[in-house]
Amino acid sequence: MRTWLKVTIGIIASLIVIFIIGGYIFYNSLTESLPAYEGNFKAPSIKSEVKIYFDSLAIPYVFAENDEDASFALGYLHARDRMFSMDIIRRAGEGRLSEIFGAETVPFDRMFRTVGLNKTAKMIKRK
Repeated sequence: MRTWLKVTIGIIASLIVIFIIGGYIFYNSLTESLPAYEGNFKAPSIKSEVKIYFDSLAIPYVFAENDEDASFALGYLHARDRMFSMDIIRRAGEGRLSEIFGAETVPFDRMFRTVGLNKTAKMIKRK
């Protein structure tokens, strides 16, 4: 077999393996970052049973026997989904929304970089 054919087959096989492994890692990192919509969670501060149901749009419905448990469950749901909104707010302040949302948010990034919230925050942090 010719040398160039061996090299070409080796490069193609290597790229296929890299794409398969990269796709597997990418898929797992995306699915693991999603919140769990099924399962049980135990908290010592809950006094009675609380049930949370999600509809097809992932809107939660909290059913509890008392107001304290319902409030705790609602707070838990808010905190669980808060990481995404905190990341979006951080990126907006730094002028980096376009990294996630694409060209549509470039005007917002320009505005926030012009305002200079990120520079101000870094100056305050140093003091």
